[in-house]
Amino acid sequence: MASPDEPDGTELQLALNDNPAAKAYQQAIFQQGQPAVMFYTDDVKGDYERIKARGAEFTMPPTEVTGSTIAKLNDTCGNLIQITQLRAGRAAVRQHRCPVSADVHRLHVSTPGTLPS
Repeated sequence: MASPDEPDGTELQLALNDNPAAKAYQQAIFQQGQPAVMFYTDDVKGDYERIKARGAEFTMPPTEVTGSTIAKLNDTCGNLIQITQLRAGRAAVRQHRCPVSADVHRLHVSTPGTLPS
């Protein structure tokens, strides 16, 4: 999947999870509250409000943690997705960032999706 705004930009590839070992791992990290994937953004609170307005179920609202503000949502396919905004002065850490876009609602009816580079 790629953003319609940047079809040659960052892509997100989805795969069928039909391996029993992978399924057990997925369920275990979900139960522990660990995200399966993390995306960086410059406005975690704004993205949280926009995604939530589209029906996404957040398991953690924007929360300040050491060096960043994070939010987690359930992708309804057995994964937690984390969006992260680094605090000022920490931007150099993210060399390959994928900011959450207005198209973040595409993967599933109420989940994050296509992200531009």
